[in-house]
Amino acid sequence: MTTMIRNFFNLLWSVIDVLLFTLGIIFLVYGAFLLDKVIGFFALGIALIVLGVLTELANVKGGE
Repeated sequence: MTTMIRNFFNLLWSVIDVLLFTLGIIFLVYGAFLLDKVIGFFALGIALIVLGVLTELANVKGGE
């Protein structure tokens, strides 16, 4: 029973971690677009590069 609860909280933690990271990037890019259109596109490009690198790292590690 304890293992099942521990697995549930580990799964919940990983989902919340990804969700908060994604929301953080979305609001960062949105704020950059509010400042200026060019800054917004640069922020969007950087955010997509970071997400691409993180996806590749997760793929190499096996998704832990």
